[in-house]
Amino acid sequence: MKIRDRLILGLLSGIIANMGKNIASSCAEKKGLTQLSYVDAAAGFFLKKRDIKTFPGQLVGILADFSTAITIGIVNTYMLTNTGKDHWFLKGVGIGSIFWVTFYGFLGGLGKNQPVYPVAPRTALSSFLGHVLFGILSNFIVVKLGDESLFKENQIPGKGCQIKGEKRRVRGKIRKK
Repeated sequence: MKIRDRLILGLLSGIIANMGKNIASSCAEKKGLTQLSYVDAAAGFFLKKRDIKTFPGQLVGILADFSTAITIGIVNTYMLTNTGKDHWFLKGVGIGSIFWVTFYGFLGGLGKNQPVYPVAPRTALSSFLGHVLFGILSNFIVVKLGDESLFKENQIPGKGCQIKGEKRRVRGKIRKK
């Protein structure tokens, strides 16, 4: 069964892609490639450094991380369904890169009391790769679970949501697109 609701599709793609991103982050932490999990970074936007590793702090981090992922998943779904699913992999790399710069570059540096920034170069690179993975996974999920009628390449401009192959009248003649 395919999903026709862009909001639900985006929500699911964000949640599932975020789980993949967090699994990759956990592996990177165990190998010493990063010193900061996404949950810790997300908690750091709201809490003081001493509170991040507490149970309530981790809960805040999980909620913030998944809320952000859902938001990105929804934005990504609308982008992909409006631009078409062709080149979904590259579009995922682009979306992941854009949101990495936005959330961890620009927004991550705001505020006087930012307890988790700056980070080591390895941590920043690991974060970049995680966000790119998120973008790719999110797009994969949208392409696989999204109903064909959602995607732009299946629509004829100015005619609502007609599907390719439907007959339509152009200048008095019936044409098949």
